[in-house]
Amino acid sequence: MSHRSKQADLLSAFATCNRCLHASETVCLPAWRLLHLCLMVCCTLCVARRAAEAEAWDNLLGWLDDAAAASTTLTQSSQPLTLSEVVERKRQERAAEQKPEAAAQGAAESGGAEALRFVIAHGGMEVTEEGAVVTKTDGGYGFRCAAGPALGPAGVHWAEFVNESGSGSIMLCGLILDGWDVAGGSDADEVDGHCFFGTHTGNRMPGGHKDWPGRQPAKVKGDRIGMRLDLGAGSLTVFKNGALLGVMQGSGLEGRAYRWAVSLGDKGCSMRLAAPSAASVAAMEA
Repeated sequence: MSHRSKQADLLSAFATCNRCLHASETVCLPAWRLLHLCLMVCCTLCVARRAAEAEAWDNLLGWLDDAAAASTTLTQSSQPLTLSEVVERKRQERAAEQKPEAAAQGAAESGGAEALRFVIAHGGMEVTEEGAVVTKTDGGYGFRCAAGPALGPAGVHWAEFVNESGSGSIMLCGLILDGWDVAGGSDADEVDGHCFFGTHTGNRMPGGHKDWPGRQPAKVKGDRIGMRLDLGAGSLTVFKNGALLGVMQGSGLEGRAYRWAVSLGDKGCSMRLAAPSAASVAAMEA
């Protein structure tokens, strides 16, 4: 007998058993487990089938797993349960278990703190604390860059940079264009299309612009530089230790993909990258 005939016979048996189960309105565990075992053997014989067929059988077995697992835990109930009720309860339990994972994934995709880390850096930079902190180890001339995941090209994005090395360090934080050569390039703060805040002066780079409202340095160790990138308006707003400084760039950043980045000049310079907490964002938005 061919595999296809065996499948048809098993499906026919399944349909017959299913009608019986519905007629009795209760779950017959021994018959159910035997049928489940038969279907598992059949699926093992059919692993070479087309992808669509394999997917259909996997879905069927997943449904059977739900029912079998649920019936095992629910048979102690004094109230008889139909097959559909058993499966529905199991699915609800599985959905409840998956909610924390889905929430964590959503936070990562929206720029949550778990996801906002340095993911690429120049060879003269050391990345530590699982990507949270970067330190310049190269004593040569030139500013070295490290950057986070790609952003945009739409929506509003937040980041917070923390001065980890204090005054006397020449450091910049802000945005680079996605695709710029982080690992091999230098002086990212001098590249057209990038936008950086200089911690030692508060100037906007490239160009050394001093005319943006609220400009001030953030050169004390522990100073937090919050940034709000609005890719719809093309603007970048800067905060210091939770307080608004001003709109550092009012337009020109729209329609392109960027990365949060730092450009460090002196050996030993160190900065931290993270996403501000929801409470911090609400306070800054107020």
